[in-house]
This record gives sequence, structure tokens and C-alpha cells, in this order.
Amino acid sequence: MRCALVHDCLVGFGGAEGVLGVLCELFPGAPIYTLLWERGEQTRWITEGRNVRTSFLQRVPGARRFYRFLLALMPLAAESLDLGDYEVVISSRHAVAKGVRTRWDQLHISYVHTPMRYAWDLENVYLDVAGASRVMGLFARPLLHYLRTWDVAAANRVDVFVANSKTLRVAFGNCTAEGRG
Repeated sequence: MRCALVHDCLVGFGGAEGVLGVLCELFPGAPIYTLLWERGEQTRWITEGRNVRTSFLQRVPGARRFYRFLLALMPLAAESLDLGDYEVVISSRHAVAKGVRTRWDQLHISYVHTPMRYAWDLENVYLDVAGASRVMGLFARPLLHYLRTWDVAAANRVDVFVANSKTLRVAFGNCTAEGRG
């Protein structure tokens, strides 16, 4: 069985990266596909000796440092990853990794850490914390609306959801996808 692992961004270390590390142990030959990769101490234990493939965002100057400003391009970057050689795709995500495109004969399993809260239930909180001016809000609100619309469409392309909490399990319909299956 040929398997690929997909992760939003490898630019630091947190709980999602810990899960990715476990997935790497379970699937030792699987390459890692990610939008951005910051080579360094924080990600080396996951990526050392692995085939890591990045999206076009990797070539954007300053992207690894200012990746949050590239949010509008992240869905396109996820969809542009070529996963055609794999029977199983496992995405580990909090943002866009579940949006990868797979064929009808590929199994896509998405491990969900959390929904994009900044696009869904905490939009106003995030904009307030960011100190968003009225002008910034004029751009941010349509972008967040686009992300919500894209997020729903991307969720319908997933075959199986796996969640790390009961709250997420309920939010994602007991972790089953109506999608293509």
C-alpha cells in the first residue's frame, strides 16, 4: 500500500507536529507533503531521512516567516499537491491539508486537530486580537467567508475523518464523511 502524509505547514513544533511524528513512525516509507517547510531543529526529528515535498508557497520569498499572510493562497497550494501515486492519503490538519485533491480510487483519511476557528466561530475575536482596522476588516471578512466556503467543499472530498476529541467528533458528524465514499 503506497501512502502519503499531508501536513499544513512544517514551520514549528506543536501538538499537530507530534501527531505527524507518530504517523511517520506508523508509515515509515511515506513521504510528507506540506505547504511550507522550515528546515531546522524544531522539525528535524520528523523530517530527517524523509522525502519532504512542498508546494509552490515554498518558493515565495519570506513565506516561511510570514506564512500567515499567505492564508488566501493556502487552499490553492493544498489543491496543487500531486498525490496521484498513492493509494492512501492521510492528512493531519488544522487548516487546509484536508483540501488536497484525490481520485475516486484513493482513500483520504483526515486527522482533524481543530476546525479553522479564525474562519468559523472565532472570526470576530481573531480580528479584534489582531487589531484589525476597518480597512483590514474589509479584506479579512471576505477572505474568511471564502475560506469557510472552501472548507465545506474540501470536507466533502474526505473519505474518513478522525478527530482527537469528542467535541470534534460531534462537530464532524461522528467522524464520517458523506463525501465521495
